[in-house]
Amino acid sequence: MDWQKKARRAAYLGVQRSKRLGRKVLKKTTQQTGQAWREVAPNWYTRSPHVHTEGTDLVFTSDETVVLTYRPDGKSDVVAIEKLLEEGTKSFMASLRVKRRDRLAPVLHLEVYRKGGRKRLVTLHDGDNEEVVLGVGEQIVRAHLEINGTGAFSIIDIRLGQVPIWQGEGLAANVALEAFDFVRPLTEETLQSMTPERAIARFEDGTLVVEASGNQYAHYGVGEVALPHVDTERGIDFPTGDMDDDLYRFYFKGEADGTVDASLFIATYTQAGRDRLIEVPLGLSGIVRIAPSHRSIRYFMRVSGQGNLREMHVGMIREKSVRKEDIFSLKPSMWTIPAPDVIKLKARDNQLVIDLKGEDDKRRYISYAEMNNSFKKLPTEFPYEVKPNCRYRVTVDGEAGEGTNVVLYLVAYSATERQIMQQVQIGSEKVFYFDRSIRFLRFALRVDGKGEAHVDRIRVAEELVSDGTEHPDFKDVREARFFAPKPRELHELKVAAIFDEFTMASYEPECQLITFTPDDWKSTLLDEQPDVLIVESAWKGNRGAWEKKIVKYGTNTWEELDALLAWCRVQNIPTVFWNKEDPIHYDRFIETAKRFDYVYTTDLNRVEDYKRDCGHDRVDALPFAAQPKEHNPIRLPGTREPYASFAGSYYANRHESRKADMDRLFAAADKYGLVIYDRNYAINQRGESDQLQFPEQFRDSIRGSLKYNQIAKAYKGFKVMLNVNSVNDSPTMFSRRVFEGLACATPVVSTRSIGVEAMLGDYVFLDDGESDLDETFRRLMTDEAFYEDVAIGGMRHVLTYHTYTQRLAKIAQDVGIPYRVDNPNVAVLAFVRSKQEADHVVKQFEAQKYVHKKLLIFLDKFEDHIDVYNAYNTESISTFMRSYLDHYTSLTEILDTFDWVAHLDPADYYGPDYLADYLLAARYADADILTKADYYSYEGTLQKHDQDESFRYVFDAIPSRSMINPAALRFDTVEAALHRFEADASLRDLARSGKRIFSVDPYQYVKGGVSIDEASRQEVTR
Repeated sequence: MDWQKKARRAAYLGVQRSKRLGRKVLKKTTQQTGQAWREVAPNWYTRSPHVHTEGTDLVFTSDETVVLTYRPDGKSDVVAIEKLLEEGTKSFMASLRVKRRDRLAPVLHLEVYRKGGRKRLVTLHDGDNEEVVLGVGEQIVRAHLEINGTGAFSIIDIRLGQVPIWQGEGLAANVALEAFDFVRPLTEETLQSMTPERAIARFEDGTLVVEASGNQYAHYGVGEVALPHVDTERGIDFPTGDMDDDLYRFYFKGEADGTVDASLFIATYTQAGRDRLIEVPLGLSGIVRIAPSHRSIRYFMRVSGQGNLREMHVGMIREKSVRKEDIFSLKPSMWTIPAPDVIKLKARDNQLVIDLKGEDDKRRYISYAEMNNSFKKLPTEFPYEVKPNCRYRVTVDGEAGEGTNVVLYLVAYSATERQIMQQVQIGSEKVFYFDRSIRFLRFALRVDGKGEAHVDRIRVAEELVSDGTEHPDFKDVREARFFAPKPRELHELKVAAIFDEFTMASYEPECQLITFTPDDWKSTLLDEQPDVLIVESAWKGNRGAWEKKIVKYGTNTWEELDALLAWCRVQNIPTVFWNKEDPIHYDRFIETAKRFDYVYTTDLNRVEDYKRDCGHDRVDALPFAAQPKEHNPIRLPGTREPYASFAGSYYANRHESRKADMDRLFAAADKYGLVIYDRNYAINQRGESDQLQFPEQFRDSIRGSLKYNQIAKAYKGFKVMLNVNSVNDSPTMFSRRVFEGLACATPVVSTRSIGVEAMLGDYVFLDDGESDLDETFRRLMTDEAFYEDVAIGGMRHVLTYHTYTQRLAKIAQDVGIPYRVDNPNVAVLAFVRSKQEADHVVKQFEAQKYVHKKLLIFLDKFEDHIDVYNAYNTESISTFMRSYLDHYTSLTEILDTFDWVAHLDPADYYGPDYLADYLLAARYADADILTKADYYSYEGTLQKHDQDESFRYVFDAIPSRSMINPAALRFDTVEAALHRFEADASLRDLARSGKRIFSVDPYQYVKGGVSIDEASRQEVTR
């Protein structure tokens, strides 16, 4: 640039400066970023650039000390004390109340001045309510807030005398009840406890009295107690307006004293489930944006601390989202041009006219309000402040003439440096969401070309999107899990436990089991943060660590257990006790049970006794169950021995009725072959006790004893399993071996039991006398069809309804722990070449009992194929033309959302439990492919193809009678994968590449069974 151009530019800038009247044309041009005073909240000012508001929150972004100064008139920071005094008094009360979110601890400093300038300092912290007694000559006070560190908090109230000096946005105290568009009282009638075991609050004469210790808190539902992730479809309590412009501000009004703390949680729901959750602390408010997709709103309350809550209400006011609107000045004097000889600005009819005279294609920038075009510099004349809870709608009206181009640039800055640049074309509108680090904007027009353009209007609208309440300040990890939009799967629950060996093995596959000793429980639980503590009636407990510390002995004091339970209560961990020894050992464990929040018993008859003795009704029955990973029909090497087995103890001197029942059962079984595994075999071999010896006539049947990890031999190694009950009058209490044996597909013959009959009566043979027992054993040992009916039916029933998955789910539901059980999704493939085949496939698919399935029909062209294509495209059925599959590179693209894929051949028959049985096998078999190596076929008569491979791992499978994990096919092309199914080709190559194949029973499928007769159908659908 030569000296003439420099002179012209200097003269031009001088004229612009003079036109701006000493930089006072704009409201904010007296401010300089990071130096001048700026208003953060009404009448509160700071020099720091590192503090801003987000809704009701003050947010601090630097570790430096920030001071906010109160200026009652916006200018002077002096408050006349006489305005704070009630008539005839010489003191005033000063108080500070905040909602702390991070570790910030704001301090209120009051400087009290005498005549002559001498002062004293009064300091208040959160919750302080201090009387300031005036000394002689003290007339004025100055108020300052001091904050150190990063984070956020909300100020609920600052008072000097009766004067509230904090008037930030969204204070509930500033809104009268009649001003709300919707209001609901929070009373004893509307608040329902969601944590009944935490008795930390109670209503007294309309006041909620809270007496929590440490970190304790309690949750209430407003009008309902369903868990927060559940859409109860209660609807929305008020009419909704323009969904784009309207916001809904919810206030939590009420009075509090002491250290009590309360927050309201507001959740919104769409068809997909819970999507938004905000927290509104008592005395504050929070913003909810409601869309047309929202169909329900629910409310929850949390209380903690100690004190009283009264006059509580939730109220809502509908607001417009636009918080402020800036229309930029189009006077040429407000725009700084880099080259006055190339760019001319003039005003015409309220337009900014830009005359471009450049011959080159160079882009130039015209800055708004700033006296430079160096965008690396922070704006000093017009630092447009950005709030992270807002979006910015920028509109540029005008027209670029022929040969010209005009773009508005937004240059975004943090508190210290430039970050990003955004642009808006002339004649358009854009909405911007800025990162939290962005604090300021400056604006410039980028121009190039030759010709004339005009700008008619530049508008920047600040629209509130949300506030800090959309990030709830949860008390602990358990509360965060409680309010999660999608609960964890049941097996992800973290369970702290004191269990004996059998129960440990039963629950370990169901959850993340946490064990500990009396010495390390606190450090372990602090690290693991469990959802619940479950303690059973353990004799030894966690491999002996808790021996004699759970059961009542003459000398124990429960000291370690009491310390554990007390800590759990303060940490909001619900505690559960399960007495598996009822009813016989009720007295040995009742003192233990009284200490827990929830009590379960194996004996339903004892429930009322527990309610009476424990003083609450959080009591229920919880029977034994089976663990599919341990108790399943996977066969042992070899074949089942054709005998009845028993694993357990004999007591000659107690349980007289048990002894008589046992003798009769053993005698009946002995005729057909009996094998006994004596739990006390070693003791009896040493002759240490006559009372534990089996009767003489059965001793030849004893084969020693079995350890727990060998018990499968008794369950799976024999055709029949025997069960003897010590308790026979309980509707729920009987030996766990009954569930475990049935899950192994082993028929069970049992002594009499009300519980066995009530829960498993269709699947267990009960002792109804010697003649009936003899007939039972005869049929089980000789009638193979009868045996298979019993074995498959019992296994299916227990694995469906009586596993420890169901038992843990009941505990979680009762205790109020959100969880989900994700049922596997199954894709069922079918290839059809006629409408008749399509109809048959759909009929068999719809007959399947398993619910979580989808049918994928692949069509070739045939007569009426268009009708089939149109008829079978529903929520549960999708139809594909084979020719279209070239659009996919692998079949796994089509099966992306499915866990398993099955092939349904139109020529075959599939029973209603076909898919369900495979999904049961998926719970216990570690396999990529489930199949039927043994199967039936039909060519006029029913034929069984038996290779003795049921419930074994095998090395081949055929797609038409298999279910496959789609991941096993990930290396197949679409054509190769479809060929596997359509050709019903062997899957042996997948086994050779490391995929495991497990064969289930031969039932529920018939090859070529499309025209199977009714008798044959009944035979295969056992």
